[in-house]
Amino acid sequence: MRDSVTEKVYDILEELFMNELNRDTSGLDESLDDLGINSFNYVSLGVAIEEAFGIELTLKELDYSNRPFTTIRSLVDFIMKRAV
Repeated sequence: MRDSVTEKVYDILEELFMNELNRDTSGLDESLDDLGINSFNYVSLGVAIEEAFGIELTLKELDYSNRPFTTIRSLVDFIMKRAV
C-alpha cells in the first residue's frame, strides 16, 4: 500500500505544480518547501490529498504554520496513518 500512496503523492505534486518531478532525484526526504509548497498552495495540496485518499484534514492541519508534514516521506506517513 505504501508504494501506491507514494506514487499518488508524486502524481498530486506533479499536478499541483504542473511539472514532472524527477522521482529519482526528488526522494522521499525532499522538502516540500524545496518543491515549491508555500502558504498559498498548501491548502490546494491538502484538498487534493482529501479528494485522492478520502480523508478529511482539520483546519489546524490545513494551516501552513502548523503543517503536520514537511517532506514527501512525512506526507506519505501522514496519509498512511489517516487512511487506515
